[in-house]
Amino acid sequence: MYWLRLNLASCFYGGLFFVVMELMLNSYRINRVMGIELDVVMNGITWFSIASYVMLTILSPILLKRLLGRRGANYLSTVLWVPYFIGMIAWFRDRFPITNAYDDPAPVLGLVLIGAMSLYPVYLAAIQFMAHELADRGSNHEEVVLAGHQAK
Repeated sequence: MYWLRLNLASCFYGGLFFVVMELMLNSYRINRVMGIELDVVMNGITWFSIASYVMLTILSPILLKRLLGRRGANYLSTVLWVPYFIGMIAWFRDRFPITNAYDDPAPVLGLVLIGAMSLYPVYLAAIQFMAHELADRGSNHEEVVLAGHQAK
């Protein structure tokens, strides 16, 4: 059961990175298909990315504490998100191919994504560390409460 929960967390991490990356890569397509100005699309993608990572930073340690507990194997999710991410990219590429030459992303965006993919595991490890610290605080609190009840 633990392995399933670890893979669920990894799939969530890969899915979040996939959504943000695909929004960045398909900004010209969103502009063309929806008829929204490019500046509005780019601002929306930027704010969505910031909001999603702030939410991930705040909520993920709490959810991971409940979902996975405190185990060293939790840090595997810093690597296990990659197969899910690649699978989602392959699925999206097959379902929504670029048919219009104007929809191609800017060439420099590849370098930005390489940098983001390099830093994402460090970010996930920091989130795992925060979840471990939360789990430690919770277990210490429970021990104090249990000790207090036993003393009575």
